[in-house]
Amino acid sequence: MKLPLWAWILCLLGLPLIMVHSLIDAVTLPRMLMILLAEAFIFGLFIIQKEQPFHQHSNVFLSSFLGVSLIGYLLIAGISLSQTLSLSDGLVEWFKIFSWLGIILVSSYFLKNPKHNLALMKASVAATLVVSLIGLAEFLVILDKLEQDKILYTVNSTFEHKNLLATGLLLSLPFSFIVHQQSSEKLWKGLALVSVGLVLFLVLVTQSRAAWIGLGGSLFIGLILVLFSPSQRSKILKPKWIGITTILVALAIGSTWFFSSSSDVANSPIKRVQAIFTYEDTKNEHTETIKERFMLWQNSVTMIKDHPLLGVGLGQWKIHFPKYNIENLRSEQGQVFFQRPHNDYLWIFSEIGILGGLFYISIFLSILYAAFKVLRHHDIKKNPSY
Repeated sequence: MKLPLWAWILCLLGLPLIMVHSLIDAVTLPRMLMILLAEAFIFGLFIIQKEQPFHQHSNVFLSSFLGVSLIGYLLIAGISLSQTLSLSDGLVEWFKIFSWLGIILVSSYFLKNPKHNLALMKASVAATLVVSLIGLAEFLVILDKLEQDKILYTVNSTFEHKNLLATGLLLSLPFSFIVHQQSSEKLWKGLALVSVGLVLFLVLVTQSRAAWIGLGGSLFIGLILVLFSPSQRSKILKPKWIGITTILVALAIGSTWFFSSSSDVANSPIKRVQAIFTYEDTKNEHTETIKERFMLWQNSVTMIKDHPLLGVGLGQWKIHFPKYNIENLRSEQGQVFFQRPHNDYLWIFSEIGILGGLFYISIFLSILYAAFKVLRHHDIKKNPSY
C-alpha cells in the first residue's frame, strides 16, 4: 500500500507545479499526461499486488450514484466524438474526463483510511502554499501598478490565467480546513490556516467573479447542511471558530477597503462588483466582459437548440462558435479566440447534448446528496458506499 499511496501523494504535490511553456497549452496537456501516467502506475501496482480491497472498492464505487453519473458522462462524451470536426481535440477532452474518473476512484480509495486521508490533505495544503506564495509574489510586484487595466492578469501563479488560479485555490479550501481540524501537529495546523488566509486574499485580489460566487455559494450551502446536524452546529459555534471567522471577515473587508480607497485604482474589488449592476450603462473593462459573457451564453443556448441530442461533439464548441453571432465581440476582430463560453453547464450541454449534460449535473447532485447524508446520519460511514 505504501508505494501506491506515496506515488499518488507525489502526483498531487507536483500536479499544480507542472508547466511546459513550449506548448500552446502549457498547463492542461502536461498535467493530464502526468495524471494518466500516475493512474496507470498505481493501477498496475494494484494488479501486481492483487490489492483485493481496491477491487472491492472499485465495484462499490462504480455502482454508486456518483460512479454511475461519472460513467454515464464518460460514455455519452465518447459517443459525441462521432460529431466532431476535429477528432484530436475531442480525444484530448475525452481523456481529461477519463483522468478525472481515475482521480476520484483512486483518491476515494485512499481517503477511506483516516491515516491516508490526512496525508493526502497535507499534500494538498503543501501544494496550495507553494502556488499561493507564487501568486502573492506576483501581486506584490504589481502593487504600484494597479491603475493599469488588465495588470491583474499577470497574477496567475502556475495556472496561466488569474480566474483559473482563483477557482483552483478555492477548491483547495476544504482540504486546509480538514488538516487544521484533524492534525495533531501544531505546525500543520498553522500551515493550514496560513493556506486559508492566502487563498482568500488571492481570491479577493484576482477578482474572479466566478470564484466569488463559488465561495459565497459554498458557504451558504455548507451553512444550510451544517444546520441540519445538531452536533456540527454546536462545533461551529465554539469560540475558536467564531474568532477565526471574525478575523477572516475583517481581513476581507480591510483588503477590499485598501484596494478600493484610491480613485486611480482601475482594478478595485468595489468597481468589479459595481460592474455587475451597471454593465448596461457603463463601458469599461469590467462591464464589457459581462456583456461579452451574456453573448457567449446566448450563442451557446442557440447551439444547444441546434444540436440537442449529441451536441456539436466533445471539444468542438470553439470550432462551431464563430458561425454564430459574434458581432461586437473581440473575436470578430480576431483579438480573442474563445475556447469556452465561461459557463461549464452550457459548455457541456452544447458539446455532448442534453443527456450528457444531465449526467454531468447528476455528478454534483450525488456529491451534495452524500454530504447531506453524512451530516444527517453519522453511521453512514459504516456503509461501504461511503
